[in-house]
Amino acid sequence: MSRIAAPVLLAAAVALLPLSADAQFTIKVGASFASTTESDFTPDVSNKTGFAAGIGFGFKLGSGAFALHPELLYVQKGGDLGASETLKIDELDVPLLAQFNLRFEKLSPYLYAGPQAEFELNCKSAGEDCLDTQSVRWGGVLGLGVLIGKRVTGDLRYNWTFNEISDQLSSKPRTILLLAGLSF
Repeated sequence: MSRIAAPVLLAAAVALLPLSADAQFTIKVGASFASTTESDFTPDVSNKTGFAAGIGFGFKLGSGAFALHPELLYVQKGGDLGASETLKIDELDVPLLAQFNLRFEKLSPYLYAGPQAEFELNCKSAGEDCLDTQSVRWGGVLGLGVLIGKRVTGDLRYNWTFNEISDQLSSKPRTILLLAGLSF
């Protein structure tokens, strides 16, 4: 399956999910602070700041203390490889998050965790296309957030990738995301 076909099919599947009265749609945007684990090819990787944006759906389970949150996020990852070289990875991340909510009237904190599929859209190392990269990688998400009122969200999350970028780039992306959202 091509690098574009898989994300498009996943986006269509999530868009067709039935929305119940308790479902919550959220638009998210923010910053990504990414690096990769060190390898022989990438020994001194420093953080790279990028952009993240996407959508999420929240489905309450039971009384609302727990919820299920599938999301689609475009995330810029990579790292700086020295004075003038960079590793740039653009991905469509599809996390499936289990969320625990503490409900208060004006400020409701929450914790979440779950697996995520990472679909590579583009990869460039030192200005050249990455060779033999895995177009689909798997990772995990751990985060915390707050719902302010009933509409505004703020999230801080850590993403780690379980498998390597490629055999040549034997490093794994690590990303901290700082996201703001608007819920409907």
